[in-house]
Amino acid sequence: MITMSFILKNPSLLQRYVTIEPLSNNNGNYSEEEMNVIKDMAGTKNSITNADIRRVSGRYGGQGSIFSYLTSPDKVVQTSIGQTSGENGRLHDVYDFNVGNRIADRDNKMYLDRAKTNPGFDYFTLRGIAPSLGSTSDMPDNYKLKTNLFLRD
Repeated sequence: MITMSFILKNPSLLQRYVTIEPLSNNNGNYSEEEMNVIKDMAGTKNSITNADIRRVSGRYGGQGSIFSYLTSPDKVVQTSIGQTSGENGRLHDVYDFNVGNRIADRDNKMYLDRAKTNPGFDYFTLRGIAPSLGSTSDMPDNYKLKTNLFLRD
């Protein structure tokens, strides 16, 4: 029997076939408004934490339409970068959904439970199913989105 843990740790043949290696996020992927949000979140320390996202956006994640997470500059940044680190005016990260630890398992279950309670095409549903679709912490990095942004003009 194949377990969810096995699926999360091993990309399917379909995922391997459709994945462009390496996926990359750079300054060209973002509009001017989105880059301003990134710079505001990163501040002078050149990193983005949960606190930075909440400071700029008021909330990290949460209920909302999928459309808003694809169009609103601060939500686009939340879903494409999330938390990241950097130095010397540069942000870099390998984006994934954490699996296999107590806190991540609790969070992933919470999103799935909320999606089941209120079915719809919203943020909770997207976030609830995302770890099952790929880019988990246990997968090889070449299947993950990589970010490399310059913050200075």
